[in-house]
Amino acid sequence: MYFVNSSAVSVGSTLLSLLIGVPAAYSLARFRFAGGFRTVVSFIVLSIRMMLPIVFIVPLFQIYQNTGLYNTKLGLIFAYSLVDMPFVVWMMRSYLSEIPESLDEAAMVDGCGRIRTMLRVVLPLAAPGLATTAVMTMIFTWNDLVFGLFLTANSSAETLPVSIIGFLSQYQTYWSQMAASGILAILPMVIFLLFVQKYLVRGLTAGAVK
Repeated sequence: MYFVNSSAVSVGSTLLSLLIGVPAAYSLARFRFAGGFRTVVSFIVLSIRMMLPIVFIVPLFQIYQNTGLYNTKLGLIFAYSLVDMPFVVWMMRSYLSEIPESLDEAAMVDGCGRIRTMLRVVLPLAAPGLATTAVMTMIFTWNDLVFGLFLTANSSAETLPVSIIGFLSQYQTYWSQMAASGILAILPMVIFLLFVQKYLVRGLTAGAVK
């Protein structure tokens, strides 16, 4: 159950963060804004990312209690997307800025709209960066404890890190069970990274050499 919850929340929040964050990053990388608006937005995005997740716990807890999202996987997906989306915007803006704008102009001359240009021309060229951003976002979500601990109440929505904390009680610590659960929690990410490591390395080094 905990494994299913972690998988659903990690994949869901990653997809939602990419769905909203990539177009936002594309707009910051391509459009011209007056009055330093781009710098202000970039600073706000970075500031949100630098905040500790614990900052959002109290307002999110109150909102979730009033909206019925408390102790639900959907609520966790929204919460993780809140902190993952600034990371996606910041990372993807750097990758998209490395792609020449002349490619966009050529595609639009051939009849492509702005959205189609982004989907058909720009994103395929930024695929290594997109894969790197997705992998790192999923790892952050998979390993997080704070939101899962404070925004869930039972096994219907609790994630793997929360289940591991359950072996730590007031009177006794079940070290063997905790160690075994920790290995089971790490193993899926290790296997996942083995399959995507070539994309991860390619994306991290993209744009490093002209």
